[in-house]
Amino acid sequence: MKCEGEKTYAKAGKCPECRMALAKVKKIAVAYQCPMKCEGEKSYTTDGRCPVCNMNLTRAETKKKG
Repeated sequence: MKCEGEKTYAKAGKCPECRMALAKVKKIAVAYQCPMKCEGEKSYTTDGRCPVCNMNLTRAETKKKG
């Protein structure tokens, strides 16, 4: 339900907000993002530099329910 945004928990259980069962999340890919969030949550598939501020992109793992 995303009651707590992107927050995850280490153990199975129920959401403390809505009491629904927590869904399992697994890591599926690696993305690169600007550490200054110049373009919000936009991510890239390869490392490099931010086209807005020219800082090095940092690694950010994306997650998928599964």
